Order: sequence, then C-alpha cells, then structure tokens
Amino acid sequence: MISPVKVWRRQKTIRDLLGKKGTILSWTKIFTPPPQFKHIAPYMIAYVKLENKRTVCAQIVDVQDIDEITFGTKVVITLRKLRESVAEDVIPYTIACKKYE
Repeated sequence: MISPVKVWRRQKTIRDLLGKKGTILSWTKIFTPPPQFKHIAPYMIAYVKLENKRTVCAQIVDVQDIDEITFGTKVVITLRKLRESVAEDVIPYTIACKKYE
C-alpha cells in the first residue's frame, strides 16, 4: 500500500504536466495488467513526447479502439483517478493523455 505522504508528494509533480500537449511516439494495449489495474483492463498506454521535449508514459483515455491511435497522434495531458480511496481517505490521481485536434 502506498502511504498518503507519498501520494501527496507525487501529486505535486503531476501538476506540472497538466494541460501540456504532445505527440504519441509509441503505444500498446494492456490485456494482462497487475492486480491493482484489473478493474480497467484492457487499457492502452502511450509513450508521449511533450512540446517541452520531456517524455512521459501515460494511459490513453477516451479512446475506444487502438486503431484510433497512430504515430504522431496529438494528445493533451489530463488528470484521472488512479483507484478508489484507501483507508486514509486519500484519493490517488495520475496523469493520462487524451486525443485532441
């Protein structure tokens, strides 16, 4: 289990990525996830190069079919709930990316 302090510290760095735009360099669909992500499987993840030249790995959201994604697909970084809150009532969030035109 991740401590609330670690979740809070990580979310401070997540803020810097929100709203950043980039392009997909690589992507895949996960069919056999780790136990904590079984509730969202199958899901897609991407390696994204942001406009500031930084690269991040994030889940692709709001896309139904892997055929909708191609090299160079334009995405924007957004925030999504990672899982339900734990006993300490901390709701962990993480970055995700979604297509934009």
